[in-house]
Amino acid sequence: MDFRLCKLTHSKENRSGFTLIEVLLAITLSAILMTGIVIFVSSSLGSNMATKKILEDGNKNEKFEQYLTQTLGNITGSGFYATGSIFGDYLTGIFLSTGSPNLPITFLGLKTETGYCDSYEGTADATGTILKLAIRQFAVPTEQSNVPGYTLSSTGNSISFGTNRIIGTGYPGNSLDTTSWALTELSSPSAIILSGSNLYVADTMNDRVLSYNTSLGTIIELLGRADGIRKPTSLYFSGNTLLIASSGNGKIYSLQDGDLGNGSTFSSTFQVANVFQADTIRFTFSGISSVTQPTTTGDFILDGVTQKLNDVVTPGTNLQYTLSWGVQNFSAGTSYKFTVSNISTPPTTPGNYTVQIDFQSGTTVNYSDTFHYFSKWDGTLEDDTGNILKTLASNIDYPHNITGSSSWSSTINWNTVFSSNPSWDEITSYFPIQDIDFQKTGKILTIRYHEYTNYDCILEKHRTEERIWKIPLPE
Repeated sequence: MDFRLCKLTHSKENRSGFTLIEVLLAITLSAILMTGIVIFVSSSLGSNMATKKILEDGNKNEKFEQYLTQTLGNITGSGFYATGSIFGDYLTGIFLSTGSPNLPITFLGLKTETGYCDSYEGTADATGTILKLAIRQFAVPTEQSNVPGYTLSSTGNSISFGTNRIIGTGYPGNSLDTTSWALTELSSPSAIILSGSNLYVADTMNDRVLSYNTSLGTIIELLGRADGIRKPTSLYFSGNTLLIASSGNGKIYSLQDGDLGNGSTFSSTFQVANVFQADTIRFTFSGISSVTQPTTTGDFILDGVTQKLNDVVTPGTNLQYTLSWGVQNFSAGTSYKFTVSNISTPPTTPGNYTVQIDFQSGTTVNYSDTFHYFSKWDGTLEDDTGNILKTLASNIDYPHNITGSSSWSSTINWNTVFSSNPSWDEITSYFPIQDIDFQKTGKILTIRYHEYTNYDCILEKHRTEERIWKIPLPE
């Protein structure tokens, strides 16, 4: 720049130089001008740097908020499992029930960190204790693999026998090729169990149980979402029955290869919807063209029905039980249990069979219903002929770790859950957090926290904004 000194006093015509006072005054004015220019340039540069840092910080935190939005929009099952003030290295937090592509459990809580400074005048090593909002995801247990020779890798999305990978590509996915293990994808599998030549896999994040034939190298989906399976985490065999911990919806399922016994006994408890009268109860069994037994009333137990010794039993195409004393009143909402023994001859071909029960007054049918009678096993779960899928237990917080036909873990020690899961998948907010609060009102979960959009550990000038998330919980 061209800085020119101005003449501030009148000069004489023939004077050849400046007086000492004029020189000193000019120097003073120049210094004042230079100081002003430096301050202006410094202020502009600082403003630009601060603006640039605010934009960078905003972009970094936007990525976290996008991930948080996706996670909170993926709440399933019971919504959340537990809240508390201290969980291991974390302060106040909440365990959420989440669906794919999240793992079954998502933790959201506060974590202490150091070494943060937001001032553009500060240095990278400026330190101070702050709180960050952390997100971690996992399944419990991490892995259940007690099959000799086989290795399950939940994070590697694969199963190996010895040193050879036998199922999974190594990358998460849900493709299923029934003729090739190499093209079948797994997503965080968490349990395997062997029965005969079949290896069963809890493909957790794909909501399915797979069956791998170790002799043929083929693989099929045994159970999936259509069967009610959600985030299976544990498998157990008891006799001819496979038990599955469906952790995502709090249930224990059993898949049984046919009924125990030979089909000579039928038993069922039911309620009728409307009031009616009947003097004859007729049983028609699928798979039995002619019933030869039973022939006496002693083989019938009809709870809720008045029986007499001279009631009449008539076998044939169907089995009829006639009340000798006249009509019986059946009440809506009342439970009735019928048991029929010594049925001959039960079906011998594998399959699922039913019995239709008609309640008659004379020849008029006043009420009719159909019940499961018998499933003839076929020696395999892979052919669903004769298979019986039942819900053994429900409304469990987080069923896992099945150890017996009626033994499993239903709750979790949340303070120890972090030690069994890697922390490498943790995601934290870029901005510090002042506090957080969780509140459930009806079917709405409210998460509220205050976020430091400016946290200046040099100038100690902070600015916070409130963030509120209202999440509808599943029914």
